[in-house]
Amino acid sequence: MAQTETVLVVGSWPAVLPSLDRLPVERAQLTVQRTRIRFTVPGVHAVERAVAHLQSAWLLLSSGLDDDAVTALTAAGRTVNPALRTALLGEPHDVERCLRWTRRDCSVYLADSASPERVVQCVRLSCGFQLVVIDDCFAEAACAAR
Repeated sequence: MAQTETVLVVGSWPAVLPSLDRLPVERAQLTVQRTRIRFTVPGVHAVERAVAHLQSAWLLLSSGLDDDAVTALTAAGRTVNPALRTALLGEPHDVERCLRWTRRDCSVYLADSASPERVVQCVRLSCGFQLVVIDDCFAEAACAAR
């Protein structure tokens, strides 16, 4: 991952931005280890505009989005940037969602409580080694379910 890559977050991120109020979302921004983290509200046109404007390399989708929304938002981002990679945040007990999306081209799947630093580390790990990165809590829950 290049030094000034951008991760575009769609939806709420409980550890960082718990609300989906349009004004705070559109003004929210972080920089972690030279990686820009920007936010947008869920919406096909909002994602297309944000990916184009920010030249995002990653789309981070929140746990509050249903499967149809994740599919539509990912497709919208990829119409602008076909190489756009996806990461998802999920509730730690929802192993089924984790397994479903990591089978569908999601490169990073983390608990929705993940810190920005952890997200950046996992995105870089996935990018650098072409790996699918899954948070420990999902692996442990999947093993426990067996």
